[in-house]
Amino acid sequence: LAEASKDAQADLKTIMDGVKAINNQKEQLRKLMNEVGQEHSGTQKGDLPCTSPNCRALEGRLRTLAAQLPGKARFTAPPIATMGDLAGVEDKLKGALDSMSEMGEMESLRLQMAMDRMSKFMSALSNIEKKISDTSDAIITNLK
Repeated sequence: LAEASKDAQADLKTIMDGVKAINNQKEQLRKLMNEVGQEHSGTQKGDLPCTSPNCRALEGRLRTLAAQLPGKARFTAPPIATMGDLAGVEDKLKGALDSMSEMGEMESLRLQMAMDRMSKFMSALSNIEKKISDTSDAIITNLK
């Protein structure tokens, strides 16, 4: 039973680590989305070249982040040549963030279910130990 308890705690830790990883990736996506939004804010024309140093740095960071995302949220990072490309990247980032939010909700649900199972297991374990204690007390009382 102690081993089962350790396994259940290890499962909880694994799920919590997954939730933390998803939250970190969502935070990175949000930061990158804000930077992309700031870079192309104020420009109405999509055909203007995107030549600022920040724009070039965004392209590399975007590729790095896109490669780190899990399956459903992964996307291909296109080259950023114009402000229109930058707007398209922002749309892709929004889609990836939505996917990550769905994944985060599912992981949170898994965590809640695992915590409920752990709680039920601990309650059952407590009841078993109480029955063992009551039985041993009754045996001792009968022996006296």
